[in-house]
Amino acid sequence: FTARTAFERPLMSGVAYALRVLHREREEFEKQHGWKIKKMETEYQFLVKDDYNPEKLDPSPVQDEYAPVIFSQETVSHIVSIDMMSGKSNHLGVVLTFAVYNTNLPPNATPKERIEATVGYLGASFDVPSLVEKLLHQLASKHTIVVNLYDTTNVSAPIRMYGPDVASTSEMHISNVDFGDPTHQHEMHCR
Repeated sequence: FTARTAFERPLMSGVAYALRVLHREREEFEKQHGWKIKKMETEYQFLVKDDYNPEKLDPSPVQDEYAPVIFSQETVSHIVSIDMMSGKSNHLGVVLTFAVYNTNLPPNATPKERIEATVGYLGASFDVPSLVEKLLHQLASKHTIVVNLYDTTNVSAPIRMYGPDVASTSEMHISNVDFGDPTHQHEMHCR
């Protein structure tokens, strides 16, 4: 289904469904599916399709609950069996996640009731570079927008991180960019 409807999500890299599995259910779940719930990454491997072998991933460590991917779009089929709760939270990229609840959840449920009613998670990863490119193209219309990103930690010697090496005296808009690193400062210059 996801492959047939991919045109409806042109900027998404992939869609996947992870089932919520409590620790007491893990052994039966693994027996039923014929595979072990795997840890998201090893010390040296990350979830990039061409760069890792899922067979070499370790079993997910013991936790109160797991979220192994059981269905996925073909573009992210390499993540089936991987526990989405076992990885680090500092990866680059954007994943939009929705909790899937059982049908008995009342409309005015408390946060605790929502947690208890969660049966799984629907996740969609975004192709951020394509999204930015498409937005810039739409904003620019017939004009070209040039974007440069600078590390301005050392104000007297900013470092160009992204964009062309072209100085321009034309009108420019400068925005501060916060990447969550308190030791570095960044600016985006658009013209």
